Parts: sequence; structure tokens; C-alpha cells
Amino acid sequence: MNTKELDAALMQQYSIESMLKPSCDAFKLTSSKNQSIAAMQVQAPDYCFKSKGFLCSHYVDPNAPEGKFSLFMKLHMTTYKDNLFCQNNQAMKHLYNKDINILYQQISMLTMHAQFKDVEDILNVDNEVERRSLDPESVSIGIGLYVYYTILINNSLDALSFNELFVKSWYCYYDNWMTRRLMFKMNGNNWKLQFKGVLLD
Repeated sequence: MNTKELDAALMQQYSIESMLKPSCDAFKLTSSKNQSIAAMQVQAPDYCFKSKGFLCSHYVDPNAPEGKFSLFMKLHMTTYKDNLFCQNNQAMKHLYNKDINILYQQISMLTMHAQFKDVEDILNVDNEVERRSLDPESVSIGIGLYVYYTILINNSLDALSFNELFVKSWYCYYDNWMTRRLMFKMNGNNWKLQFKGVLLD
């Protein structure tokens, strides 16, 4: 599958979902016991829908910031997926797996990295960075890009996999946010090494 084929399918989904909002209940994982986190998790279907609009925004307005970024990332993905070194990247190669459970866990982890990658000292993270890492708009961009890329490269998936992969990755991201923050801290400032060369590095 190439980006044009995937875009066409996502735009068709977006058009249908804008009129008939589908249920994503079947894709939801167990909600967090933390009410604040659970409140974030239930927003998954809405941001899944919004992410499709964002990913295809360059067809609507190629000169808007969203459109320019979306097009840039797709060009980057096309180059990235054809690079043999990138295909063998330890953190990225899991995205070729056929097991949806492995896929959504890895996508949520890679999205977490994208939120903290510019932090110089993981033991002293700015409050604004932490706030952004929980912000649904910011999180949806990272998950959306990784879900898109995974469908692009993984032969066991197609465009119809988008909703399931996005919603499950979303639930997993928020449910494991605190645990992964602690894990990053335990590894000190070497934590980024395990993500070196990933798509959103």
C-alpha cells in the first residue's frame, strides 16, 4: 500500500464517519481506575476521527500549517520505510508484527517517546512538557502518525484497521503514562538510546 491509496481510504472513512458516527466500543480496552485518566481515554473515538482529518488535511488546504506538516510527514514516511536501516531499527521493527496487542503497545510507547524526546534532563522535566504529553491534541498527532505508518508498512493491516489500532493505542498510552515516565527516569538520560532513529526521533 502507498500513501495515496491509504489516503483515499481514510478520506472515504472520514466522509462516512462525519455523517454516521461509528461505534468504537468494541476496540476500547479496560478503563483506568484513575478517573482523570479514564476521562482522557473515553475521548479516543473523537480524536481517532479528528486524526483522519489531520492526516488528510493537505488535500483540503496544502498551504495551511496542518496540511504542510501532514504532507511533509508522508514524504518522510515514504523515504523512511524504504531505508533498510530503519526497517531493522529495534524500536520500529515491532510495527511489522501481526499481533495487534504488540502493535498498539509499541505505538503508544513510540508516541510517549515523541512527547519527551526534546527533554535534556529526564529527571527535571518542564511542567509544560508534561502537560503537553497528556494533551489529547498532541497525543492524537503522534498516535495518528504512527498508526498511519504501521498500516503503510504492515501487510497484515489495511485502512479498516485504523480505528482499532488508534483507539487501543490511545487507551494504552494514557493507562501506562505514569509507569513509562518512571521507566524513563530509571534509565536516566540514556533512555533515548533505545529510540534512536525511530520515525519521530
